[in-house]
Amino acid sequence: MGHLLTDMTQIPTTSGRQIAEWVMNNRGTLGLKYVIWGQKIWNPSVDGVKAWTSWRNMEDRGDITANHWYVLTSNFRFGCEKLL
Repeated sequence: MGHLLTDMTQIPTTSGRQIAEWVMNNRGTLGLKYVIWGQKIWNPSVDGVKAWTSWRNMEDRGDITANHWYVLTSNFRFGCEKLL
């Protein structure tokens, strides 16, 4: 079982892109399973390291919240205690 981190913002923002790319770039330390932002998903076991603009597209779920424009979601293999 993994640990889920969700960061909700109040307005659509590009800062989620920078956070998502940081999570991708620190995948080993974080034990990352996947990260989702802006209707795109990146998985270290499937995808190579690349800019968020080149991540795999997800289907349109009908609104900006469901399409992860307000919510950055990451799943990790272990808890934050590994980072301390």
